[in-house]
Amino acid sequence: MNKTLVFLPLFLSTALHAQETAEPVEHAETDLFARDTYRIESLICPFKGSIEYEPGEIECGLLQVPENREKPDSRYIDLHFVKLNSTWDDEEERDEDEYDASIEPGKRDDPVIYLTGGPGAVVEGYVDRFKDHRIRHHRDL
Repeated sequence: MNKTLVFLPLFLSTALHAQETAEPVEHAETDLFARDTYRIESLICPFKGSIEYEPGEIECGLLQVPENREKPDSRYIDLHFVKLNSTWDDEEERDEDEYDASIEPGKRDDPVIYLTGGPGAVVEGYVDRFKDHRIRHHRDL
């Protein structure tokens, strides 16, 4: 117990001296939006020739985003995407049976994003299934 009482004042004086002589540490604030960027690179769709579609109806590409937005030197990762554009055309006459009357006419600004369940999914099946889906009457998919 005597040893504890001897070392306690020594420890406290050392800690106080360290606080007095230490220079204040400046913490750089992380700008969470500094790397809130992305790049899009257009690609030829891998199913070109096997699925019929008009130019401008379907787009393919790479969405490149930072892996860690909080680190300025973070590497970019590539996300492959397929965009099926809305089929809405303001100038074209609409068949009332084809379109849902509960939705206001026109293209909506918010796209539907569909994520597949895992790596190695073949995109042709999804494109073929969603190419004629009625959600595309009003929204991009």
